[in-house]
Amino acid sequence: FHKTIGCKVCGLGAMQEGFKCEFQEDEGLELVEKFSKDFGPVCEKLAEHNLVFAYHNHGFEFVKINGRYLFEELFERMPYDNFKLILDVYWLASVGINPAKFIAKYKDKIACLHYKDLKVVKHDKQTYAEVGQGNLDWDEIIAASKECSAEFALVEQDKCDGDPFESLKTSYDFLKEKGFN
Repeated sequence: FHKTIGCKVCGLGAMQEGFKCEFQEDEGLELVEKFSKDFGPVCEKLAEHNLVFAYHNHGFEFVKINGRYLFEELFERMPYDNFKLILDVYWLASVGINPAKFIAKYKDKIACLHYKDLKVVKHDKQTYAEVGQGNLDWDEIIAASKECSAEFALVEQDKCDGDPFESLKTSYDFLKEKGFN
């Protein structure tokens, strides 16, 4: 189907049981191991057809287990050239990781980017915001994005305070000012 519609990136939104987001160390490693066993063959099959298998991150992949992020365990167990990320900059920032530095470090492993902003709404609460309307450093993120292997940057707005189309327009207008077409 992906080849028929001209889309070379096949994406997956999360690991099975991933949204549980609360697990013990052993469960996290078991989750990654099961994922690699289930989806390693998928990567291999997609590679035969020159397709990319891309994984969309959230925050739970950055739980530390034995001093390493669960994310690092995932990449170690999925050593395929066509295994890449649909990298969500909001989730990186939400767990304290600088999105621009992460993009620069993993620049060859990013299939596409999800752009959404993070805004602080109370001293200890954060939520989604339109791109350019929150706390993220978009000049830094955009510069890093231009240097990575991502073909696309996609605006993703999980929740909107108002009309979703106005929310999309706000993000679009901001990115257009930054040089996006």
